Amino acid sequence: SIALATGLRASASALATAGRWGESVLTLRRLLANQRVDAGLMRPLAQILLARLLARRDRHAEAAALLTDARPGPGSDIVVVGPWAIAAVETAWLAGSPDAARAHARTALLLGRACDHHVTMAELACYCLRAGLPADPPPDPPGPWRFSLSGDRARAAEAWAAHGDPY
Repeated sequence: SIALATGLRASASALATAGRWGESVLTLRRLLANQRVDAGLMRPLAQILLARLLARRDRHAEAAALLTDARPGPGSDIVVVGPWAIAAVETAWLAGSPDAARAHARTALLLGRACDHHVTMAELACYCLRAGLPADPPPDPPGPWRFSLSGDRARAAEAWAAHGDPY
């Protein structure tokens, strides 16, 4: 059911945020194994989160395959496009593929600007900086991204810890 899928996706996201990646991966795999391909937004969002977690664990080929399958089409909503773009930059960076990260970042930055979605732009800018790419953060980055983007690592770590996100 959609309610069960939504609950599992939320649970997996909370586990990932808390640094409990193994449990999150298992939850996402269970969700994807029991979900129809036409499950709307839930399937690509689960694939995107799973791809990020696998890339962080050096499972680059599997992460790339998930992102390829979850790639949003033209006219897709920022709810999927934003997370996909951020995941594409992060996974390319972690895989040591700067050209791929650069290409994904260019596309994502254009989209983020077009949608004027500050959270997407802030997170994307953080991953661009980590990948050594130019970043175009929003004028007033929301939440802990403000410190991450200003280069204040100590305050960023404190803010992310207070947010419940150790990564």
